[in-house]
Amino acid sequence: MKSSWKGRLFALATVLIWGMTFAASQILVNCLDSYWFIVLRFGCAWLLLFLLSPKPLKPMAWGRERWVVLCGILGVTLYYILQNIALLHSTASNTGVLSATSPIFTALWLCLVRREVRLKPLFFLGFVLCMAGVAVISFRGGGEGGVHLFGDTMALLAALSWGLYCVFISRTEGTGLSALQMTRKILFWGFLLCLPFALAAGDAGSIRAFAGGGLKLWGAFLYVVIGASVAAYVCWGKATTLLGSVTTSLYMYLLPVFTVIGSALLVQDPVTPFTFLGIAAILAGVALSQRGSAAIEEQASRAVSATEK
Repeated sequence: MKSSWKGRLFALATVLIWGMTFAASQILVNCLDSYWFIVLRFGCAWLLLFLLSPKPLKPMAWGRERWVVLCGILGVTLYYILQNIALLHSTASNTGVLSATSPIFTALWLCLVRREVRLKPLFFLGFVLCMAGVAVISFRGGGEGGVHLFGDTMALLAALSWGLYCVFISRTEGTGLSALQMTRKILFWGFLLCLPFALAAGDAGSIRAFAGGGLKLWGAFLYVVIGASVAAYVCWGKATTLLGSVTTSLYMYLLPVFTVIGSALLVQDPVTPFTFLGIAAILAGVALSQRGSAAIEEQASRAVSATEK
């Protein structure tokens, strides 16, 4: 029970940080090339993690290392390339809202990867409630939301990539590495695999424009590096270990809630009765989905145990 509460606190802390990251990232991608933004962001994050835990990390046997590589591809390289494209062609609000669909992709991927796992009706009922709340927050009172087809599609593909990352991150357990060290390995692979995209298609000249930017740009960059790329990834890894991939992923439904709160506090976006209605629906949906996900996690654990025997 104690570990369950710790896991929930880690998951909430992660989503709180990430929920306020979309606006900061949008400020940055409007100035800094998307590919070089990812390279600089995760290069600096890896360096910070190395300074916190400078122990050399040798490659593991390929049977284990491949899951780390896949997590780097899905949870860093692919996810953030798609998200940054979405931020260029849609709003931070829409991108944050569509990121909240990742839990259903986690559950669906889990069913595909481990065929013994079956989804329960309660999970879908919670999903419907959450998405209703997401829609209410996104289009609260006819705000600036709206549909941006290309950008919103990229955000949805990013959510799909993150859903698969949540499935594979559980396969990195049992390596003897701490959450901080495992995060360091994942960020290294994500950084390394994004570098060719930056060199081939990125605009290196934008780095100079960014370097000469003001306090607002550097504040946003430090937030996404220290908060969203280091602290949040470590907390997410701990939450996944304690709660399981499906249950942890459900907290992504709360992203729009924290995005709205952060916007209200930091940039004085209006909060309407629709906002509170949406938040209530999301919280109720998370509670229902968590009850439905317990059976999914149990099935997944049995599937893994059977595979390892």
